Amino acid sequence: MMNEMMPTVEETLTAATEAQLEFEREEREREDAERWECEEANHGPLFTITDWSEHCADYEHWLTYGVSPMAEAAMGEQEDHFYADAKKEFGESVR
Repeated sequence: MMNEMMPTVEETLTAATEAQLEFEREEREREDAERWECEEANHGPLFTITDWSEHCADYEHWLTYGVSPMAEAAMGEQEDHFYADAKKEFGESVR
């Protein structure tokens, strides 16, 4: 088979090539960090630890129930206003 005759990456990797790959990886990471610092300087941090944990909890709630907690709360408030208006109009027997 042709694949058996082809050398693997480990067989062809020299110390110089490995050092070059490591240098390029570190360079990319440094450039990414610099770009991220510029974005955070312009817009502030994307999430604090607290914001991230709240986001994860909201997302888990959405995956479980199909609605976000904020939307669920808003629907509850709308329902409360609806029943409050109905009680004013029709008396306490509503609900």
